[in-house]
Amino acid sequence: MSKTLVYYFAFPHYRREVLNHLQRLPGQPFDLVAGRNSRANIDALDESDLEGLQIVPTFRVGPFSWDRRIVRRALSDGYTTVILGPATLSLSTWAILIGRRVARRRTFLWGQCGRYGDRSLKRHVQELMNRLATGLLVYGKKEANAATQLGLDSRKVTVVNNATHSNEDVLRADDHEEQLARAQRAAYRAKTEGDLRILFVGRLNADKRLDVLLRATEQLRQRYPSTVIDLIGDGDARDDLRKNFPEEWVRFHGWVYDTEELAHYFQAATFVCSPFHMGLLAIDALRAGTPVLVPDNPMNGSEVEALTPGINAVRFPPGEERGILLAAESWFRAVEEIDAVEFREARTTALSTWDPVNVAASIRRATAD
Repeated sequence: MSKTLVYYFAFPHYRREVLNHLQRLPGQPFDLVAGRNSRANIDALDESDLEGLQIVPTFRVGPFSWDRRIVRRALSDGYTTVILGPATLSLSTWAILIGRRVARRRTFLWGQCGRYGDRSLKRHVQELMNRLATGLLVYGKKEANAATQLGLDSRKVTVVNNATHSNEDVLRADDHEEQLARAQRAAYRAKTEGDLRILFVGRLNADKRLDVLLRATEQLRQRYPSTVIDLIGDGDARDDLRKNFPEEWVRFHGWVYDTEELAHYFQAATFVCSPFHMGLLAIDALRAGTPVLVPDNPMNGSEVEALTPGINAVRFPPGEERGILLAAESWFRAVEEIDAVEFREARTTALSTWDPVNVAASIRRATAD
């Protein structure tokens, strides 16, 4: 029986449930192989995290990586289809793409294959990689638009959506009215007691502009004196952020991978905010029923398409402190008037689409022989 190989330089932890569902799909089996070259301070999956996952040795030269024993395997006759992460610094990924292109074998890139408006050298290198592939499996309309911005044939691009944890329990629980009431109580506490909690989850990198969020939080404390902000994640900007914002109301937690512990932070938050760019955080917040202040940035990840402004989110100009302040006030005014039926429908429709089961099924359909 022919098989499909899914290979990444390292599978990020949030891929686990999608990969698990891929393996469960009937028909042509999926083999999962990854290297150990995790990037961006994100925890990578290993064999103990996912049954059937194979880890191969990684060799690094500066920013580049080579995963041993994967290229020959990927070029063999055993795989009619290979799915790769769009890693421009992975030499083994390039070798597989080129080798299979010469052999006229089906090869797909799965992930973010370019940001909209990006004209950098890296984006043009990514375009070369995109054109070598048979097709691209992207997260949503935004990534699809970005992938075709430099002239790539749109017929090569398929939207498969994105997801982290399963939404099955949330949809089955039918707790939407309870979550709306929680959001309303949190807004009331902020207005009457000054008790406001802001949450950010993601990479603490300079391009996230988290200093903007922390300065906005500092200004919010003038009106809501008990305001705190929880930062979950790690990255190259962490030390500078700690140095410039040493106050107790800024709380650094590092990466949190335990689902129950992470859910606690979301449930305790008045709202979630990312100051400049947002992606999967939108889905995680929606699952938790926590409102989102979302930057209106054309370079956002497609996951923000799951949010409904005025119902579970408020938009603001990206990177603007004052925009965050006005968005917070706008949410406090709007939350009391939100219709429970609209809140439920917006949440269930989005979570039904942005779910690991549907992502896995979409990948299967897009790559089927």
